[in-house]
Amino acid sequence: MKRILFVSVLAMSLMLALSGLSAALAETAGSAAGPAAEGFSLETETFGPLRVGMTEKEARAKGMKIQVMRKDFRSYGRTVADGHPEGFIKVVTDGRGRIHGATIVGEAASELIHEWTFAMQYGKGMRHILIMQHSFPSVSMINKMLAEDWMMKKMESSWMRRLMRMFL
Repeated sequence: MKRILFVSVLAMSLMLALSGLSAALAETAGSAAGPAAEGFSLETETFGPLRVGMTEKEARAKGMKIQVMRKDFRSYGRTVADGHPEGFIKVVTDGRGRIHGATIVGEAASELIHEWTFAMQYGKGMRHILIMQHSFPSVSMINKMLAEDWMMKKMESSWMRRLMRMFL
């Protein structure tokens, strides 16, 4: 009986703390929260995908010229070894690597979304995710792997190939 009461009190405390946190976040959005905080929101659900910024559909509806990068969890050994290979990260960027949105579906979504949220809020791009140090073999390394895929795709462009030939 004591154990059930303790779990109930703990669950209630957690719910109150989370509701207070979301209220505090709502109050600070657009103030001192950061340079790009105005109009910034993180949509979360207890179960399901986590999303920050625009979806691919929303960006295309606005007529934006976008590039969509996707990385499946099963492409990274750590998530497979952990027994959670289901899921993916999908990031909406423009041609220069500015991040317009990120959606993460899977077991580690709540651990991975923070990096994309921070990058968007402070105007950082894919190259910043790429050069940031990530612990190996942490699950967050998959964010860096997606940024590496973005850079490799940039290297496929004809003007980049010509530029590289000049230096090689």
